[in-house]
Amino acid sequence: MRYLKSADAPIEYLTILGDDPFSSEMLAMSQAEGVGTELVTRRESTLPGLYAIRAHTAGERSFHYWRSKSPARKLLTDADAAALAASLAYFYLLYVSGITLAILGAAGRDRLFEALARARARGAIIAFDSNYRPVCRRMKTRHDGR
Repeated sequence: MRYLKSADAPIEYLTILGDDPFSSEMLAMSQAEGVGTELVTRRESTLPGLYAIRAHTAGERSFHYWRSKSPARKLLTDADAAALAASLAYFYLLYVSGITLAILGAAGRDRLFEALARARARGAIIAFDSNYRPVCRRMKTRHDGR
C-alpha cells in the first residue's frame, strides 16, 4: 500500500544500476509506483547487488549478499558524483540506510556525509535506517513485521 503519493511529495531514488533485465525491471517498478528515477544512472556490463534471505524454522533469518561488483558501490565517486551530491542539498527529507554505508567506499561515504551536512544546513531532515531488525522471541517475528 502506498502511503505517500508522488503528487503530494515527489520521491526520487538515487542509485547506479546495470544494463541487465533485472535493473530494467527495478526501474520500471519504481516508475510504476511513482518513484522518480532521474537520479538513477546505469552502467554497461554490470549487475545490481543480489541479496538472498533464508528463513529458518525457529523464525530466525540469515542473509547472503553478492554485492562486491554492484555498480551502486561507485555511487558518489564516479564521473556524476559532484552533480549527484549537489542535488541532495535540495531535498526536504533524505533517507539513508546502513546498506548504503556498507557498500560505499571511504570516498563515497565522505562525499555522502558532506552532502548530508549541506542538506541539513538548508533545513533537510535526515532519516537513517541502521537496518537492525531485532527478533521478538515470543512471537518469533521481527519487530518490523517481517
